Amino acid sequence: MAQWRALREQDRAYHGFQPQSESQAEFFARVGEALHSIARLYAGANVLVITHGGFIQASFRHFFGFGDAAFRRAYPAVAHTSLTLWREDGNSGRWTLEYSNDASHTERAA
Repeated sequence: MAQWRALREQDRAYHGFQPQSESQAEFFARVGEALHSIARLYAGANVLVITHGGFIQASFRHFFGFGDAAFRRAYPAVAHTSLTLWREDGNSGRWTLEYSNDASHTERAA
């Protein structure tokens, strides 16, 4: 945390904390590329992606076009084992967030 606090805010997204680690900016670019590839490869199909919360948060950046300024003000919470559903309109190519961070299935199981 000391290393993080020592960085200027505008440098944080581009800083890798360990040798060979990716920066936050590189991670977001990698997620965006993966989502774009999946959407094109499986256009018109239902696709299930099982991943971690950071990937889901990055999906907001990708589909909504959020940048660093938006994520400094607010970010999407992601609970463990929650569900997020994005739907693409095949005619317009626009994405709709149907629901996010839905963990109701864990409440029923308890």
